[in-house]
Amino acid sequence: MIGVAQFPFDTPNGNTLATSLDRLAAACGGNESDEADVIMVASQETAGPGGRGGGRREAASELKVLSNAEAVNRFEQGGFTYFRQISTVLTTVTLSFAVLLITVLLTVSVNQRLGEIAALRALGFSRWRVVADVLCESVLIVGGGGLLSLPLGALLAAGLDRILKRIPGIPADVHFFVFEPSALQVHVLLLAATAVIAALYPIRIVARLPIAATLRDEVIG
Repeated sequence: MIGVAQFPFDTPNGNTLATSLDRLAAACGGNESDEADVIMVASQETAGPGGRGGGRREAASELKVLSNAEAVNRFEQGGFTYFRQISTVLTTVTLSFAVLLITVLLTVSVNQRLGEIAALRALGFSRWRVVADVLCESVLIVGGGGLLSLPLGALLAAGLDRILKRIPGIPADVHFFVFEPSALQVHVLLLAATAVIAALYPIRIVARLPIAATLRDEVIG
C-alpha cells in the first residue's frame, strides 16, 4: 500500500520514515522481541478517558496507564519548570515594585490631606470611615491598573506568540500563550492582596491621627 502521510511535529528539513514493526525489527538486526515501551490505545468517545485503566493494569502490574491529559500534565511539570520559575520571579519583582509605588502614592496623598481628615474626624466621621476611604482609594488605583493590564497583556501575548511561532519547525496549531480562567482568578487575587498590603501603612497613619494636634498645626501653619 502506498500513501501520503503528514507529520505535524516534524521539522521542515526532517527525513521521517514510517514503517511496520516487522520491517523495523529487520532493519535493527532481526530483533524479534515483542516487548513494547509505549502502547497507545484509542477509546470510544462514550467511554472517555476515565474508563481506560482497570483491565490493563490487572494484565500487567508494572504497566503505567496515562490519558492524554495526564501525559501532557506530566510533561508540563517536568519540561516547563524553568519557565515557571522565571514567571514566578518576574511576578514577585513586579508585585514588590507595585506595592512600594502604591504605598508611596497613598502615603503622599494622605499626608497632603491630614488637615481635611482631622476636620472630618472632628465633625463626627468615625475612624473606620476614614480608614475605609484610604482602602477604597488603594482598590481604585490597583483595580484600574489591573483592568488596563488585561487588554495590554492580551495584545502583548498575541504579539509574542506570533514571534515565537516563526521559529522553524513549530506547527501552526501550537500556541505558546493560551488564556486560562485560572490565570484570571490568580490575577484578581494578586490585585486584591496588593491593594490591601499597599494600604496598610497609610491606614496606620490615618487610624492614629491626633485630631486636636493636627488641627492646631494646620491653623498655626
